[in-house]
Amino acid sequence: MKVTPKQYAESLFESLHGKSEKTAKNILNEFVGVLIANNHTSQIDKILDHFTMLWNRENGIVEAEIKTANKIDTEVIETLKKYVAELSDAEKIKITEVVDKDLLGGFVIKYEGKIVDNSLKTKLQNFKDNLRK
Repeated sequence: MKVTPKQYAESLFESLHGKSEKTAKNILNEFVGVLIANNHTSQIDKILDHFTMLWNRENGIVEAEIKTANKIDTEVIETLKKYVAELSDAEKIKITEVVDKDLLGGFVIKYEGKIVDNSLKTKLQNFKDNLRK
């Protein structure tokens, strides 16, 4: 039976939960040994992505990407952080900023597999589509 990256991540997460630092180091060493023995080291990125998702969920953290046409100031970022916190009921928000000149204006927020698209590009496209109807 082939073990998926998701299964590896869940197993590692459960194994590390509540353990001391010393015990966690031993578990991680054994885990890496299992990956090597099973020739699954190429799956490390996927395993870590899923592990991070589990860790964040457990600790009330949401990772969000905010895409804008231009660099935005700290005050706007904080406002968008609060907005994402309200949408997701998260305690902590980790923001990654991305500048995408194609958006023209506005913003797109991606978090937990959801997208809030308030970009000028999308609004213009929707307006154009509505005119065609």
